[in-house]
Amino acid sequence: MKQKEIADVLTDTPTEIGTVRLSYGGWIGRKLGLKRKTMLTVAGQPNGKVELIGAELFAMLGEDALKKLNQTDQINLLLKSNVTPIVNIIALAVCRGDKMPSRELVDAIRFSFTMEQLETAFYEVYRRLDLKAFFGIMGFAKSLQLNLFQDQEAPSQES
Repeated sequence: MKQKEIADVLTDTPTEIGTVRLSYGGWIGRKLGLKRKTMLTVAGQPNGKVELIGAELFAMLGEDALKKLNQTDQINLLLKSNVTPIVNIIALAVCRGDKMPSRELVDAIRFSFTMEQLETAFYEVYRRLDLKAFFGIMGFAKSLQLNLFQDQEAPSQES
């Protein structure tokens, strides 16, 4: 790793993942067909976005659906079923804060990114989810033992 890359990781500098062409000037720009190039960047994700990304990952096609298919059909089904969630995940990640991606942004990513760009972008999004902190929280929460009921004394026996 170069010094700049190390510094960027430590300071959590947003990472540029690619350029897309989006409409310029709201609905007037869409009507006139005006486009502008927009650089997409990925930064740390708020918890709500992490949940949405997790839901997209969970919805992706699993191995159970592929078991009975031949290899060609497996590849076709994987491409058909999983490229859209990957694009949605990337679109969620490039929108700042609580903003949701527009249909135009999702389509711009889908039709302008190559598979290599999708891979790079997806890797960057996954890295920014900061799962280490999540698993640390889960480990801490599991180690807590809460006593909701006070220990009761055994009833005394009268002799």
